[in-house]
Amino acid sequence: MYQKNGIAILTPSEYEKLRGAMKVRHRVLSDALLYTGMRYAEMQKFALNPHWYESEKKIIHLPRIADRKRKRVTPDRYIYLTRLGKVAVDRLFEDGYKFPSYIAFDGMLKTAVKRSKLEVPKDATLSVKTFRKTYESWLVATYPESIPLIAMCQGHSEPTAMKYYLNIPFDKDEKKEIREHLVGWIVE
Repeated sequence: MYQKNGIAILTPSEYEKLRGAMKVRHRVLSDALLYTGMRYAEMQKFALNPHWYESEKKIIHLPRIADRKRKRVTPDRYIYLTRLGKVAVDRLFEDGYKFPSYIAFDGMLKTAVKRSKLEVPKDATLSVKTFRKTYESWLVATYPESIPLIAMCQGHSEPTAMKYYLNIPFDKDEKKEIREHLVGWIVE
């Protein structure tokens, strides 16, 4: 497990281990958070606005109103989904998912970490932010030539994407697993 600025960054096998320790209803939300890279508040608003999702194009148009985050660089953004991202979003809408509070979801994650026996570094936290940071790290590690597009999809500036996500030292096997999770992303 890696960490950046105190937040845990997962490898695909660590994510699967964590996911396996969750209740099914929490897996749905975790998958959607991971494979969209959305902030929790954005995901809550997106779930209330399914018309932002263009299933056939595998994109989500996330307007500025979805997030009040002051640091957000782009006024609105498009999120390009992988094959697994499309499945996750479709499942979120099929299940009519009810969102726990941010604090409750974080508590569930702490329970899942204990059940999964994942070892989180002492200087890191596995929280709701882990999904977003993990996904962007995976994208940047796999498609470094697409950093400007990745940054725009995540609502970051290009320097932010490079500073925080480019230098995660995934090994060869981890990168192979990551590519399998990112099948169908826009540059393919």
